Amino acid sequence: MAVNADDCRLYVQAQPAAPQLSALCRQLAAAGGPDAYSCGQRLKGLGIAELARGPRNTLEALTPLLADAGWACWLLPAPSPPACPPRPLQTFEQRDESLWFHCDAGRFELTADDPAPLLIVADLSGQAVAAHLRRQLARHSYGQGADSAAASLQRLEKDIFQHQPRLDLYWRDASGTLLRAVRIRPGSFDHRQLGDQASLSRNANLLALLQRIRQCCPAASLHQTLGLAFLPDYPLQLPATDEAELQRNAQALTGYGQLMATIEQANALQSAVEQPAALTGAENGILLAAGATLPSPLGDTAATAPSETAANPPTPDSAPAPLPPPPEGAALAGRRWPLAPAQLAVFAIASLTALLTQLQPHWLRPLLGGLLHSGLLAAGAALLCLISAFRALHLKHCIAHTPTSRIRSLAMGRVEIQGQARRLYALVSPLTQLPCVYYSLKRYRRNAKDNGWDLVSSRSSGAVPFALEDATGSIRIDPAGARLRPSQTQEIFGNSHLPLTTGLANNEKWREEIIADGAPLYVLGYAHSRRQHADRQGLLRQRLRDLKQDRAKLRDYDRNGDGRIDSQEWDEARQEQQRQLLLEQLRPDREAEAETWVGRPPGRWQPFLIAEQLSETELGRGYGLSFVLLLLVGVALAVWALLLAGSYFTLWPGC
Repeated sequence: MAVNADDCRLYVQAQPAAPQLSALCRQLAAAGGPDAYSCGQRLKGLGIAELARGPRNTLEALTPLLADAGWACWLLPAPSPPACPPRPLQTFEQRDESLWFHCDAGRFELTADDPAPLLIVADLSGQAVAAHLRRQLARHSYGQGADSAAASLQRLEKDIFQHQPRLDLYWRDASGTLLRAVRIRPGSFDHRQLGDQASLSRNANLLALLQRIRQCCPAASLHQTLGLAFLPDYPLQLPATDEAELQRNAQALTGYGQLMATIEQANALQSAVEQPAALTGAENGILLAAGATLPSPLGDTAATAPSETAANPPTPDSAPAPLPPPPEGAALAGRRWPLAPAQLAVFAIASLTALLTQLQPHWLRPLLGGLLHSGLLAAGAALLCLISAFRALHLKHCIAHTPTSRIRSLAMGRVEIQGQARRLYALVSPLTQLPCVYYSLKRYRRNAKDNGWDLVSSRSSGAVPFALEDATGSIRIDPAGARLRPSQTQEIFGNSHLPLTTGLANNEKWREEIIADGAPLYVLGYAHSRRQHADRQGLLRQRLRDLKQDRAKLRDYDRNGDGRIDSQEWDEARQEQQRQLLLEQLRPDREAEAETWVGRPPGRWQPFLIAEQLSETELGRGYGLSFVLLLLVGVALAVWALLLAGSYFTLWPGC
């Protein structure tokens, strides 16, 4: 088969975690590959991913970088129609030490002598992949890192057989060429052939058949990562809800099986040579990128992908303690409005106007006409502009006349500090999976009328406290009620084929703004000081939990000696622990804990600003320009309102 050198694919074995991934992504982008962000998304994960596509000579420039970094990679031609599509299984039977599979193409035997059959397992509904992605995002959000490859594959296999699993079995010859294939679905065979492993569950019977196949042929390789990596040629609909989507996922499964067979054939070709040179298989058009470390079979649960922890194992003394999960919204101090009062008023007026326009009551048109011609609408808009202008002027004045303080010598009251943001909680941005102290995620849908973007949904991390540190120390920042100005923005469209865009249509996009962990920040706020004792109820609950675990101490409260603690004895134990805790907290040598933090000022009109990568001069210049523009618009609207009012109320008959 002829190979089109202008249309090739570069595939890589993704890894759950890898050291120096950022440096490799920058090198790949500089060598003509995708941008660094796309490289990171495709290199990190589970399964085989497409890193890039294009002319062969362009992609060959990327293979040495991957090989030097220890990444398995394959340079293959563009996919062609499947040469060996799987046939639906009709019956199955077991004879001695062989398995027989019957389909419309004939009867196929599987024995231990068959050269490494290929097993492809996938959930056509896509729910197993969606559950895996949610699980990995949750682990990242709580600072637990990614699962190992073996643990992820075991959990994924369990999820697959809880929904709509399919099992494809491919026979190959000694050279790796596909000979025939069957597709097995739950309930398509007589489960009594499984003997003692048979059950009343069709999915469980399919899993038992998979285990029986692997027992019969231990050399079989198993692949079950369809949908977990970037493979735009074989997209998996997440989730598939109708028959058409299930059929498309079945076609993607067929193409995925052909790709895995081609990659394993390329592995066999590379292992057959001694020199690390790029090979070309003339009989099937395989282009193999040499020098890469070959991955272990995905079905081998004893093999794990390299991880950052394994490459650089932390010592017990240097290993940082995991950060706690972000607090719930009800536990956050204060409240935070997503919009300023003027913006809220404009939004409320626009929403009410849209609602009334939709309802179209008989009194609406005269009312709107009166408000417009009398100048009241123009006067209201002028008032909002003037209020916003003087708020911008006040903020500019505060920025210019508040001296920058060091954290160590911070005084109480209005302060201006600069430093680097540090996480206090395991907060991770949901789209880019970057450690951050704040994120805002918005979903947009393209408007068919004007080809613009309409906001569909919006959510943010809320007022999660974080720390700000400079050369002199660190202080806690409570962003509740702050005006946040992130500078890092990322947009991902529905046709990007990234796993994180699950459920995103082609006419939709995500827009994410974050303040990353370690980002330089400018904070203008109010320094508070308070002295507080430890939470007494929390300490009491911990004492009671420890008491339940200590059998020896618990026996001291067993007054009647019956070997169990009744409700009365437990009340006595609780009162005793409460008395001991109170005595400890009332000791004269115990001091209350002093805490200094920066948060919202007590005055309603006092500024509270958190801006990223902006100096004091740039901020002041920006708010000064906003003041001038808003003032000019406000004055123009006020003049227009006066003219309309004069004409409407005949104050100036000549107008």
